[in-house]
Amino acid sequence: MPQSNNSSAPNPIQKSSTSSPKGEIAAEPDSEAEFEPGTPPLNFQSGNAIQRKVTSNNILDLQRTIGNQAVMRLMANNPSSAARPVSPTTIQRKIAFPPNLDKTINNIAATAGNVIFSSTFKDIRDYKTAYLKAKNEAEEVKYLKKMQTAAQDWKKKNSSSEGKREQDKHTSMSQLDVLVSKELARIEGAFNLVEVGLPDSFIKELSDNEYSNLIMAVSMAKQGKMEIADVYLDNMRKTRGSAVNLIRSNIVRTHIGKIDAGLAKTMNKSDFKVNDKTAGQSAKFIQGEADQMIKSFNEDEEAFKGKYGEKMANETGQLSTHSSTMKNIGYKDAAPLANLGYAGQVLQAGQALQTGKPPTEEAKASMKSLTPHEMTTLVGYTSNLYGSFSNPLRQNAGRRAFKKENLALTETAVSAMNKFKNYVGTVYRHDSIYPGFRELNRPGGVTTDLGFMSTAKEQQAASNGGTHHEVLIILSSKTGKEIGVASIFGGEGEVLFKPGTRFKVIKTASKDKVQGWQNVDPQIQKYLDADGKKDMLEMVVIKEEI
Repeated sequence: MPQSNNSSAPNPIQKSSTSSPKGEIAAEPDSEAEFEPGTPPLNFQSGNAIQRKVTSNNILDLQRTIGNQAVMRLMANNPSSAARPVSPTTIQRKIAFPPNLDKTINNIAATAGNVIFSSTFKDIRDYKTAYLKAKNEAEEVKYLKKMQTAAQDWKKKNSSSEGKREQDKHTSMSQLDVLVSKELARIEGAFNLVEVGLPDSFIKELSDNEYSNLIMAVSMAKQGKMEIADVYLDNMRKTRGSAVNLIRSNIVRTHIGKIDAGLAKTMNKSDFKVNDKTAGQSAKFIQGEADQMIKSFNEDEEAFKGKYGEKMANETGQLSTHSSTMKNIGYKDAAPLANLGYAGQVLQAGQALQTGKPPTEEAKASMKSLTPHEMTTLVGYTSNLYGSFSNPLRQNAGRRAFKKENLALTETAVSAMNKFKNYVGTVYRHDSIYPGFRELNRPGGVTTDLGFMSTAKEQQAASNGGTHHEVLIILSSKTGKEIGVASIFGGEGEVLFKPGTRFKVIKTASKDKVQGWQNVDPQIQKYLDADGKKDMLEMVVIKEEI
């Protein structure tokens, strides 16, 4: 089947002005370090800080963000040595530590009088020190929560607030509780972004307003409140346009268990099986979609003939042969297949068929194990009805809203796919560079498609059969299903991925608009040289399934 473009989405909202990007860096310094004579050596150890509003994993970033002189002053106050190295993340935490929270802790120190209060303050001070030296964000959260618990426990044990001194203590502890809660929310918001898998470099480019909306969208999705999350995502559309659709896909996939329990089963359970009633609803629905497509053809037959000419007759013969083959390997009623095939051929006519090898006996056995409803649904996907499967999953809006019949379709198709063996190996896909593709397809980022995704076992098959040729995607498959035996257009060597399959971006390369492909990674160059549509490609992406 043709490889669909999953960019079909609501039109981009016009961009408006925005505040300066998060972590924006001014002009490059003249050198990486211009320290005064006598400055101690830089024995830094890099931490693994989550990308937040401003993050630094090396001294150069610190120089760029807070200035060279500021770094020198910080080093003077935090001497580093081989025995006691200072991490840039420790310095960064000191910079970012909320002033109000620091002031409140100092106020507590000033009011420390009795032994119990002094002991609590000592704990809080120790937790702050441990927080600043935390090795990772998990430790940050750990020590902030200890600080908060110490304040809350003290308030419970000391309910009396008579006298100004005691009132000051209670006020300070209450402020500490509130301020630590805010800091925890900030850190946990960053944690949530890491779960979603957006590239660090993309997060750093976001404006403060975009970042805040993204944090809130992820937080709401994590609670299963996707309608509220969409409000925050819509705010981002003002500057990011349809690129937000890909961000939304990552968020939904990450928290699908809270958002849609039905879809979560199909995405997360490798042995999911559909019940007969639901499968029947699926077969009926896809047959109705086929009938509607045939009706459209009959109403405008001459226009189709004028456009496709003799291709029609050729493909009709191929479909007839395919239906006969399906019947021979165990499907008792070929009529629905012929109907689906006719519908598929209407839109498929004129497109070159992909090349591939005949199906294996194992694949034929998997096909025979399908129920009639599963077979009708899966074969329906391989026709040009694939949009009826994936568009509602990806968009869930307007006429493409995800309804009960779409869930039945998804469950039945996934149930059918689960009867096929996992394909482990390299697969290929040609696609278009739709809004947000470049932003999210960066090394280290995680991408997902909420719809079904078609790929080919052979690179040339992806090149010949694809309808868009702006980007070549090379995927390392772990759970893709080889369903070529079910294809209306036999010989595709198609490997199909279930909705929500996640991939990590390993390498990318883009063609320069003026100089073309220059200084390309050898691995990527090999794929470029082997591609029949090399001149049309603008980008190559290598990913692995996770």
